[in-house]
Amino acid sequence: MMVLLKIGGGSGAASHYNMRKVATKQGALLCTTIARDDDPFQIGREFDAISALNPLVKKSIVHLVIAVSPNDAEVVKPFHFRYWLYELQKRLELDASQMIAWQHFDTAHPHIHALLNRVRPDGTVVSLWKRGLVIREFCKEMRKSFGLHSSSREEIKKEFSPAVQNANPTL
Repeated sequence: MMVLLKIGGGSGAASHYNMRKVATKQGALLCTTIARDDDPFQIGREFDAISALNPLVKKSIVHLVIAVSPNDAEVVKPFHFRYWLYELQKRLELDASQMIAWQHFDTAHPHIHALLNRVRPDGTVVSLWKRGLVIREFCKEMRKSFGLHSSSREEIKKEFSPAVQNANPTL
């Protein structure tokens, strides 16, 4: 298991990318806490509305990728990804934030893309400063708990777009 985390970038462009995957049957909506999950423009507007509650935050959107080894493709199901995302949200203190996630089927590595808002509906902001250790411990614990194979960061990252490849990788 590997988690890639990128802070910044727009929710509109990322949601448009994921909706294209859904339209071409290379992806599916996994879970969401927002009202409109079928229109990238509306997804972006919902994220922007909450982000505007704290205008001092310049990079409010978190793009997470959770990926597993191709060796685990037969055993990993959508409910695993929902569980892992929920657990990671709790550990990063993003469980009260907006979230939308899609599962992709376009690579050998089963993976999801999730967008989360660092600005909460009450206007407070979640800091992700030095959260790499939390993510590494999470991955280690999930690999052990679920019997997942290890994958090298490069092995998984090479299948993703340049924007995702430049994310902050955490094994």
